[in-house]
Amino acid sequence: MARPRAVAGCRAPDRRPVSGKGSQLELRREQFSAELLDPRHGFDRGRFPLEVRWDPLTDQSCRLLPASSLPPPELQDLDALSAETKPGCPFCTERIESETPRIVPELWPEGRIRCGEAVLFPNLVPYANWSSVSVYSPRLHLLRLDELTPSLLADNLMTQVTFARAVVEHDPSSRWVSVNANQLPPSGSSIFHPHLQGSANPTPTTVQRLLAELGPAHVREYIER
Repeated sequence: MARPRAVAGCRAPDRRPVSGKGSQLELRREQFSAELLDPRHGFDRGRFPLEVRWDPLTDQSCRLLPASSLPPPELQDLDALSAETKPGCPFCTERIESETPRIVPELWPEGRIRCGEAVLFPNLVPYANWSSVSVYSPRLHLLRLDELTPSLLADNLMTQVTFARAVVEHDPSSRWVSVNANQLPPSGSSIFHPHLQGSANPTPTTVQRLLAELGPAHVREYIER
């Protein structure tokens, strides 16, 4: 029995320069289509579009599928999740002092870094030489994106900046610094209480290495355009 054949087609690459006089950055994409005999429609011939885009800075690629290709994300009851996770949360006011680690005294004698309501402490599951977690506020177990004020964000980022400066002064080899966030369970956060994560390491991540190889002028152009 013959099997259905899939035939791929493509269009010429679409190359569009990023706006800005003299810019060398380029937005690049290619559109393809797969052709097959679809059993959902009596084995009629069907064409299915997809698109590949390249990051103009790192040249990394990604694929865009039609909107109906993946199931929609499930709605989550954040109020219910908040009530369920709050009693044992180590980042809440009642437990943050007793259940979160302290920074070694030679790096930060006070044990934790504070700015406004934000509190930073070591990551109990480190993934770098120096790993940190910083909560926006111990009292805010549920913090929706539309409730994230400029001052809450600025104070939390400042704890990460302070941590990174202290690390680099104490351990100059750990100069590859990153600050990351995945807000609430829909983004993959393992602890419900909203927080940032920081790291400082002697070796770069793949993306850090790619950006460093480009040089500051190219990165600055990318940001400004």
